[in-house]
Amino acid sequence: MLTLALALALALPGSHTAPTASTVTAAVPTKGVLAPGRSLGGIRLGDTVAVVQRRWGRTYSLCRVCARTTWMYTYRTGRLSGVAVSFRSGRVAAIFTLGAPRGWRTPQGLALGDPTAAALHLYRGLAWSRCIGYGALSMRRPGVVTSIYTFGESVYGFALTRPSEPVCQ
Repeated sequence: MLTLALALALALPGSHTAPTASTVTAAVPTKGVLAPGRSLGGIRLGDTVAVVQRRWGRTYSLCRVCARTTWMYTYRTGRLSGVAVSFRSGRVAAIFTLGAPRGWRTPQGLALGDPTAAALHLYRGLAWSRCIGYGALSMRRPGVVTSIYTFGESVYGFALTRPSEPVCQ
């Protein structure tokens, strides 16, 4: 949690670009969906930079402390929350929520803020990882790792990562 908040705080002063006429309709969903093994907020692993910009726009901040090129799309709610996309060789390698954005859920009904027990009931065989300040419950499938981030006894966030990328984002 602290790592994500620190990354946001360091990256926010310089937003990449202002919205243009072509990005007015492109925006991060305010109530995004994690489709386990497939997509997060409509973005898939392997999508190109152009696909991400077409879907979510160009109003992002560059993470200044991330190992890879990472775009952070934050909501203007007064809270540090949103979603981020990391790239490897110009393609999405990781997609993850930041700061528990309200309204995000899975098609199976798991929402941010739900008890961790609900995730364990809906998704069997999750592997536990300790991250700095939070936990990750993950399921691996060929080419993709789906993670449900936890904080205390609550679902805090979602992520999709390539198997070669760290689960803790």
